[in-house]
Amino acid sequence: MPSSVDPHAILAALGIVDADAVTPVLGGQDAALFRVEHGADTSALRVYAGGRERQCRFEIQVMQHGAASGLPIPTVRTSGIWNGRPALLMEWLPGRTVADAMNDDPSLAGPLGHAAGRMLAHIHATDPPRIVLERPWLGWFPTPEPLRQALVAIAGPPRLLHLDYHPLNLLTDGTAITGVLDWANAAAGDPRADLARTIAILRFAIGELPVDVQSALAVFEHSLLDGCGAAPATLTDLPLFLAWAGHCLLHDLASRLTAGQRAEIIAWTRECEREAGVR
Repeated sequence: MPSSVDPHAILAALGIVDADAVTPVLGGQDAALFRVEHGADTSALRVYAGGRERQCRFEIQVMQHGAASGLPIPTVRTSGIWNGRPALLMEWLPGRTVADAMNDDPSLAGPLGHAAGRMLAHIHATDPPRIVLERPWLGWFPTPEPLRQALVAIAGPPRLLHLDYHPLNLLTDGTAITGVLDWANAAAGDPRADLARTIAILRFAIGELPVDVQSALAVFEHSLLDGCGAAPATLTDLPLFLAWAGHCLLHDLASRLTAGQRAEIIAWTRECEREAGVR
């Protein structure tokens, strides 16, 4: 987050003038997050990079739809623009990230994985809003044509997909999932795509987690599959979706992967393609 960006000024532009404490939580090129204590409320202030107005509006509509459908998503309190940067103030949900919970107690990987699977099934049972139906999952990143054709042939009716569902974006009270965060990638599509994307992220894209949590991720993944009710027939077709998820990672993380990480993901993706019979 550039030092020229003043969260207090942004809050004032949003009509919040009674902020008692503003604490940075996350910073990056595209967005930054602050914890804001104001009056009797605690909120999350998300500040986007300039030119991200459309993305901000998209996330607001998705979160409002999901919350109205009974998903544990922060309530949007207000939004606006400050110096060309969209800003969103939303409810600060209770709990801590599943990653933090597993870091403190790796034995929670199994029960929290199961709870995460049940929540993912709840998401997939939700009809996607119109704005999400305009964002099909197969159009997210380029997909090799043979793989795309095979996926189109078996894809089911479009459901709401999160597509960034992992322990850093899930809140818990130690037992249940109390919040699902970061809906920037939401799309409409086959739920198996969301499941495959989660598996790919667990295996390759959250390597910054402590070693104890890394070793617990396989348990978390297995329990998540069980919790979301993945049937044998679903798992039979899963290699096709895993191959798609591998290609997504290669595009999504292109600027952040080392040569070794890229080679590892390519090898895994090709193995998934061979197993699915599209290579």
